[in-house]
Amino acid sequence: MKKIFFTFVLTCLILSNVFGQDRKHNVYLNLYALFYGIFTGNGPGIGIGYDYNINQDFAVGAYGQFYSFFNDNNTTFDLIVNGKYYPIKTEIGNPYINAGLGIRRNHKDGENFYGLIVPVYFGWKYIFQNGLFLDPALGVRYNAASFMGAYENHSFITAVRASIGWVF
Repeated sequence: MKKIFFTFVLTCLILSNVFGQDRKHNVYLNLYALFYGIFTGNGPGIGIGYDYNINQDFAVGAYGQFYSFFNDNNTTFDLIVNGKYYPIKTEIGNPYINAGLGIRRNHKDGENFYGLIVPVYFGWKYIFQNGLFLDPALGVRYNAASFMGAYENHSFITAVRASIGWVF
């Protein structure tokens, strides 16, 4: 885990010098994925995302997370595309609304299950002088449809994200 974090930090520092100071690119790690996977029985996880700021009010991006214990036959992978709207700007951060659409793949006991997920988050992005940001968010995720296997019921699930990343 230390190697992954160090590689992420180094990559962000290099990219921040390559892309300049327009601060349109956001790369982040979801720290909550590590704990969520353990509590739900999916194993420790990692979440990685990228957002591109179209203008001061809107951003689009993609987010992926992976969970696995690696010692059994159970892995989960989510891939989500999303949009963010920043309604106001403040001195201590930028609140936002995030809505997305994604797919979940769960491999359990030799079978693959796929489903459609719809997450909606309300968050607050704290950006520091050097481009580092903290991004706590709380919301819901709806398991909208299951196909190619009955992997989950259609329900709302509380969703939490605690991300750290760089704006460059």
